[in-house]
Amino acid sequence: MIFAISIIYLIGIIVTSLLSANAFYMMFIPVIIIGILQKLSPTFNTRQMRYLFSVILALSFFINANQSKNQYETLEQIDDIYESETVKTKTIDYVKELKGQEIVYYERNITIKKDLYKKGIFHGNPEIQLMTGQKSEYKNEEKVPKGEIPIHKLKKIEKAKNDELKWIWFGHSSSLLQIEGKNVLMDPVFSNYTSPVPFIGPKRFSKLPIDIENMPNIDVLAISHDHYDHLDYQTIKQIDEKVKEYCVPLGIEKHLLRWGVNEKKIHVMNWWDEVKVDGLTITSTPGRHFTGRVPWRNNTTLWSGYVFKNDKYTTYFTGDTGYGNHFEEVYEKFGDIDLLMIEDGQYDKSWSNIHMLPKDGIQAMKDLHAKWTVPVHWGAFCICNHAWDDPIKQITTRSQKENLNVATPKIGEIVDYSHIETYQEHWWENVE
Repeated sequence: MIFAISIIYLIGIIVTSLLSANAFYMMFIPVIIIGILQKLSPTFNTRQMRYLFSVILALSFFINANQSKNQYETLEQIDDIYESETVKTKTIDYVKELKGQEIVYYERNITIKKDLYKKGIFHGNPEIQLMTGQKSEYKNEEKVPKGEIPIHKLKKIEKAKNDELKWIWFGHSSSLLQIEGKNVLMDPVFSNYTSPVPFIGPKRFSKLPIDIENMPNIDVLAISHDHYDHLDYQTIKQIDEKVKEYCVPLGIEKHLLRWGVNEKKIHVMNWWDEVKVDGLTITSTPGRHFTGRVPWRNNTTLWSGYVFKNDKYTTYFTGDTGYGNHFEEVYEKFGDIDLLMIEDGQYDKSWSNIHMLPKDGIQAMKDLHAKWTVPVHWGAFCICNHAWDDPIKQITTRSQKENLNVATPKIGEIVDYSHIETYQEHWWENVE
């Protein structure tokens, strides 16, 4: 039995090593080695096993501690620099300028608040507890639909004009914003599972509207944080050749670099940093969340939302977040939000500090003076206790009472902002 389990974990290590997520499986190395020794040597006794287990366990934790310490170093060992008095980093962000046929890269320093990064981890502003201590109100909910979710199938996605604003949802938080003639892809996860192992964990329950090879060229790919349902290794590997530039929070660049992304394509952003791509300005915004791809090593990378703004439109993707005064700060800085892509789903009273409850989302819409809102973070993966369609039922019912505008397109529908009011079908009501 132990031998069988050891082999399974050995396979897990091989698979997850390819995903740069093998740190999680370091704890199982003693089990693997001891299981194999027991199988090969019948004289291997319990006492020997106990000693060997202790030695290997200590060694594996030592290796993992060093991995964790160095895992999120940026190009020039930024940990100490983040905590320095000068609060300047050597993290390199590249601003591109075309001169004839040559692309010239300019380096700039990113500054970071000293109170945001301490002892190797990022801290929320203000500090929050991940779990509230409240008991979940949901029991025996239909977390995955029995029937098939309708999608609008796409063969290709045409380029939008500079003065147009269009939006396409791929399920969960993955979507494509077309603004200033640019294709901006947010948190793309096109895999069937959101976990370090490609056959275990939350499974996609809605189909993708387009094959990844038919995706258009991406001018900007924006990542909000490094959880598996927002940053996916396989998707990045498959789509990287189509991507011109990345915008990522501090620390996320290290994942991309390990996965082979060209460092000159990556903009590393602190909260309120700006990146300009022609007439489009991208601003990283604060939130109340956390990060981490291993359970014992949280917040070694930053999390954020994004404002995408040109001369005509101001749009805002909240990323994953609990409710806070950062919504009022975004409004004070940018004014009315034309299109709000709001986190709506995977919530619970138990973790409402890091995922907004339905009532919180409504208040955020008010704080932001959102003209139109589209809900995301639902419709593809279940990482929650509530019913799969509870988010869309809650936001449509509550917004109607508050006279707030919410569009509810199907996955894959191309939403043209000039007539966004036509995308209000309650299609989920026909799903079993």
